[in-house]
Amino acid sequence: MRTLIAISFVIALTDTGCNATSISSQSTRFRLSTPAPIMEVSVRDADFRVVKVLAPDELVAFRQHWENKQEVKGILFKIGPQHYKLDVERQDTGARWIYQTTGYVQVLSKFGKPPVYKLQDPETFNRLIGATK
Repeated sequence: MRTLIAISFVIALTDTGCNATSISSQSTRFRLSTPAPIMEVSVRDADFRVVKVLAPDELVAFRQHWENKQEVKGILFKIGPQHYKLDVERQDTGARWIYQTTGYVQVLSKFGKPPVYKLQDPETFNRLIGATK
């Protein structure tokens, strides 16, 4: 069944004139509509000391903030000096993010230049994760 779907997808792309170049240039705009659920979040300070591990009820509030972040233009280190590391574990994967108390966040990666995001309500988020300015 998966093979049939993949073949149909390739045929559909071929019929529309898409090629690998146009697909890859659009991939940065592709976002999963329903990412895997967040299972655990731990917060570390600049020295990698654990500040807080979110309780299950706090994860609900965290998800609301996290899933509503907006991509912005900018370089994270120029946006603010105070930062924390957020280890966000989803059901199928995990990632470490750099978070600044100004509300800006970026995934840590050795590859490429990941986008910077802005949380809608940094003050409330900071209280939730135990971050201080």
